[in-house]
Amino acid sequence: MNRKPSRRRRTIIDAHVHIPGSNGDVLGWPAPTALAETVAALDRAGIRQAVITSVRSTVAKDMQEIRAGNREMLAAVAAYPGRFIGACQVHPAFLAESLAELETMRREHGITWLGELCGYLGNYQYDTPEFAQVIAKAAELNMIVQIHTTDIPGLRKLADAHPQTPFILAHMGGRDDHKARVQAVKECPNLYVDISGSDISRVGILEAYIREAGPDKVLFATDWIVCDPGIYVHRVNWLDIPEADKEKIFHGNVERLLTRS
Repeated sequence: MNRKPSRRRRTIIDAHVHIPGSNGDVLGWPAPTALAETVAALDRAGIRQAVITSVRSTVAKDMQEIRAGNREMLAAVAAYPGRFIGACQVHPAFLAESLAELETMRREHGITWLGELCGYLGNYQYDTPEFAQVIAKAAELNMIVQIHTTDIPGLRKLADAHPQTPFILAHMGGRDDHKARVQAVKECPNLYVDISGSDISRVGILEAYIREAGPDKVLFATDWIVCDPGIYVHRVNWLDIPEADKEKIFHGNVERLLTRS
């Protein structure tokens, strides 16, 4: 249709943000190490709210560090009321403690989002009984689950096993796997994709998700503190789709998921 790229002011919610750890950990990138700088970057991009998890808990390999990172996330939510939506981390290698941490996060702190789970950073696998129990607990607690994975058949099994639980596939994929990812998001009613990561620069990949899976299954996300948020705002504005569909991607879809949790 050749609609002109929009430049209107919008409500934008970022479904994938890592805040720097108190130890300055920013996943190895030359990124700001202060939380205030994260807020300033989101402000410049016009992002009103963000789902946040702490780098400290994402890369942690013991429960003490995971708890500490989760509490850094809670402190950030408290420091910027209405700005951040908290997301927690756990680790299946510490199953009993992780299940207890999920209970604490959900029941005492109102956290409804688990992830982005990154097994490759935390050094754990998804195809284990322990991980299945973590996901079952998240489902029991009516949480949203966000996973970084290349095992699309495995993710489909999890989504099929918990049909009332929203699963978010972090990142759109690359040349070799994006078709399987698009198909999974299309076919699994409770599976969504976030548009974060380097995949955003690939010609037609975002359009493929919208065309095949529909705009209701696509969430705006940036992967700050790894990626520059302004790129993603421009990319969605650049889409040749109805304004109503852009609004779904920018905020409507994630608001719908958060409301149901």
